[in-house]
Amino acid sequence: MIAASVSEVEIVEGEETYVIGSLYQAGNVEGTEEIELTATHNETGETHDVGSQEATLSPGYYHLGAINITFQPDETGHYDLELGDRNAGWVDVDESTVEASIIDVDGHSVNFDPDTETEQTYASEDVTVTIEIDADLDLETVDVLVSSLETSYVRSFEASHESGETWTATVSPEDIADDGRYEVSVVAVDQVGTVGTDTEDRTLVIDRDAPRLSSTLVNVDGESATVVVESDKPLVDAPEVEGVFTDPDGSTESDSVSVLPVGGSSTHFTGTFATGETGSYEITSTGTDRAGNEGTDTTSVTVDTRFTLGDGVIEIDDTGTTIEFEVADEADEAVLSQDLFASLSETTANANLDDGQLGVGFITAELDNFLEYYLEQGTVESAEISMAIDGGELPGSASPDEVELHYYDDADGAWEPVAGSAVEIDSNGDPFLTASVSGFSTYGAFVPDAEPPVVDVESPVDGATVESTDGAVTIEFSYDDDRSGIDVGSVTLDVDGEDVTDHDETTITSTRTEHVLTVEPGVSYTATLTVSDDAGNVATEETSFEVESDSGSESDSSAPSSDSGSAGGSGSSDRSDTVDTETEETATPTEPPVPDTPTETPVPDTPGTTPTESTPSSSTDEDAGTDDSIPGFGLLAAVLALLVTAGVAVRTRR
Repeated sequence: MIAASVSEVEIVEGEETYVIGSLYQAGNVEGTEEIELTATHNETGETHDVGSQEATLSPGYYHLGAINITFQPDETGHYDLELGDRNAGWVDVDESTVEASIIDVDGHSVNFDPDTETEQTYASEDVTVTIEIDADLDLETVDVLVSSLETSYVRSFEASHESGETWTATVSPEDIADDGRYEVSVVAVDQVGTVGTDTEDRTLVIDRDAPRLSSTLVNVDGESATVVVESDKPLVDAPEVEGVFTDPDGSTESDSVSVLPVGGSSTHFTGTFATGETGSYEITSTGTDRAGNEGTDTTSVTVDTRFTLGDGVIEIDDTGTTIEFEVADEADEAVLSQDLFASLSETTANANLDDGQLGVGFITAELDNFLEYYLEQGTVESAEISMAIDGGELPGSASPDEVELHYYDDADGAWEPVAGSAVEIDSNGDPFLTASVSGFSTYGAFVPDAEPPVVDVESPVDGATVESTDGAVTIEFSYDDDRSGIDVGSVTLDVDGEDVTDHDETTITSTRTEHVLTVEPGVSYTATLTVSDDAGNVATEETSFEVESDSGSESDSSAPSSDSGSAGGSGSSDRSDTVDTETEETATPTEPPVPDTPTETPVPDTPGTTPTESTPSSSTDEDAGTDDSIPGFGLLAAVLALLVTAGVAVRTRR
């Protein structure tokens, strides 16, 4: 071995470097010799046999770059290399790095949330997550994790490489069990198991429910009226409002109404439009929320600008909803015949409902000031509300006879029950909610929810003896509430008194809870689940089971990964166990092919002498053993050999 060098002196764990050596046959016996590469770790002092290569060379001949051996260290540190009996240099091996950054989460909109005092990204459809990753080595996996901030639930979405350092992943709400607030993060793992992570600053809000809009008419007179539109969720822009007026003679006239936010609100809007005389209005409001969901409300309004107490009743023709005034017997005829105005709005939605409140119909009365006065001083003794109940709006198994009347207290911002309300059936068999009232505001038909959710034990059933071949058992509960719905943030799970709600092996959605429990043979366990609905009703269910003692399985110290949770589509999976953050073994790349032995080229002893294949070097074995110079190697040829070796050494790594 006359020269040896290494292609790279600084690499990261998992990368390759190459040691190249040049040979000279100084002996006089032709044969094959095995040349070995060793690496000595500077800190541990351990010497490793890296590899070897056979070489055959006739006496007096040179082979530049004859040896090419790959070194791929699996441990960081400083290594001294030796090829054959010659120092081949050194290599410093550092840990690989993976730097991941989330550049963008592209939802429908980004808006400031006053409750959390942060900006949030809102989406109802696919969200594109763009990531930039600077890594020393090739990446094995890049996954975007979407983790619920309200319960134990994680979904994983595989990212794909676009170009350069850019990767993208598509987060599909279809693959996420429930609406809510989610944290978005990325986990990138390279080929030797080095992990890089990043978390998006903005919370991702998945929202697939359309906004609930309601429209009413106020300040009605013979010339104009104010339309008020409210939404239960912030809208990105003012809603579009269309009004169709139907005259008593059947003729119609339509027009759009421009509404503006009240005080910069994104949920409360008003606008003014010209009114005709007595007639019916159909007001349709359409708005889009921050997540891109479109909500529509159609309100039926009856306006009577010549209403008299003598008439006694104001009615919405489409539904039959009425307000009937009971006038005192001693009322003056002038009062009974006085022209007044009144309007009655009816809709199936209202923006002022809290979670768990089940409002199925609403009316708002706008009365002449004189009517209010007559109610206060007793000329009008009472008013009877008769409100149509639409059975199609009732939730779950609710029946019309359960419906109760409530009124909205503007001062307190709360709904209060109306005493004495009842459900009556008219001559056509249609249900109406009735009550006597002494004042007017917005009234709503509410379905009470006094029943807790229904909880079922899916597995293991209570009292069961189960087999576990892998040291784990999956505990699963399902639940449902057909009225106010499940409050997913209320779900808790404990096993033998230990809270496992936030355990890595627990997955919670609005329909089921799963937990993968590490078990021991012959041991009994009890799992208890507690869940509330949005109305605050609480249900608790438990299951006790025993693990077979003769299952043949050995106790495992950790539960296996579980693909638990809601089933998803392609490109995504539940939980983060699809991302292996442990160091993985990687196959050592195939060593670069060693070229066939080239034609031997004799080199003359003396510079200037013309070489011939029949002219071997005149050096002897004894000379080679005692002389530090290269036997039979002239000065010019020696320099050439070193330059060629160095040139080969700096070839590009594969």
